Amino acid sequence: MAKIQSIKKSHNDSFARVEGVATIEFENTISIDTAKQLIAKNLAIEDVNLVQILDLSTKYGKQIAEAEFEAYDNAEAMNKVEVIPKKVRAKMAEEAKKAYEEKKKQIEEQKKAEEEAKAAAEAEKSVETKEETTETKEEVLEAKEE
Repeated sequence: MAKIQSIKKSHNDSFARVEGVATIEFENTISIDTAKQLIAKNLAIEDVNLVQILDLSTKYGKQIAEAEFEAYDNAEAMNKVEVIPKKVRAKMAEEAKKAYEEKKKQIEEQKKAEEEAKAAAEAEKSVETKEETTETKEEVLEAKEE
């Protein structure tokens, strides 16, 4: 079980975040996710994603790690400050394009289905009107015979 031994922090008002270094004592290994959770719990931050670990280094031969971190006050401040790498931005744009294409296909399929339904309804109406016209012709012929 990991726990925080000490934490040095300072609030940066211009970026709306807390910057600091935490000394974490752990048993077997420590991961970035574990460090994020411990720091968020210590700073009373509900959303773990608002904590960014800049550096996580362990001391050789000891079960102690130092984590440099930034904890943002809210998601809006984080999105304003954090830089998204070029490869990630390209991937996000590609995913957005695929989602747009899929939505466009679904709309086209719905329109096709509606058009087919209208055509089928019109075909049924025309069949019904043809039956009515043939009945009236038969009635006319019967009336002439009488």
